[in-house]
Amino acid sequence: MITVHEPVRLTCIIYQKPVIIKAVLNQNSALSKWFDGEWVLLFAFHPENREIWKYKNGTFLNESEFL
Repeated sequence: MITVHEPVRLTCIIYQKPVIIKAVLNQNSALSKWFDGEWVLLFAFHPENREIWKYKNGTFLNESEFL
C-alpha cells in the first residue's frame, strides 16, 4: 500500500548577502539544481540590513515579494 502525503522539503537559511550566494550558485550547477528545482528551499538572511530573501526561479525575492 502506498500512502499519499505532502512532500517535505529541506529549508536552508544562509547568513550572507543574496548577491554572493547567487554568485556561488552560478559557479556550481550541481548545487543550483537542488534550489532551482525547489528540492531544497533557500533563504538568505542579509547580514547588514537583516532582510530575508527567498530564492525562487533563479533569483532572490525580497520578503515583501514572497509573503
